[in-house]
Amino acid sequence: MDIEGYEHKVLKDIPKQISLINIELHPSNYDVKEFCQRIVDQGFSIEYFIGDIPFGFYPLINFFGLRIIKYLKPYYIVAEKVHPKEVDSLVRNAIHPYTFFKRQ
Repeated sequence: MDIEGYEHKVLKDIPKQISLINIELHPSNYDVKEFCQRIVDQGFSIEYFIGDIPFGFYPLINFFGLRIIKYLKPYYIVAEKVHPKEVDSLVRNAIHPYTFFKRQ
C-alpha cells in the first residue's frame, strides 16, 4: 500500500480477511509509532522493516508472499520482528521506509 500518507486513515479497522500488509510509511503525515501500534493491536506483528525496496520485487512478493523476502535480506532489510517503539528511529534513517505486517 502506497497511498501517499493516507495509510493511517484507510487502516483504522482492518478486515479479518487481511493477513499481510506492506506499507510505505509517511512520518511527515502522521505519528508512525502510534500508527504501527494500532496495526499491532489488531493482531499483526511487524515482520520486516525495509529501508527501500527495488520495484521489481513487488510482483514477486505478490506471487510468493513474504517467503521471497529472504532474498532481500543482505541488501535491503533493516530490521526483523520490530516493536512499534523502534519504528521512529528506523524511519529517520530510511530512504523510503516500508513495513511488512503479518497477522498472527
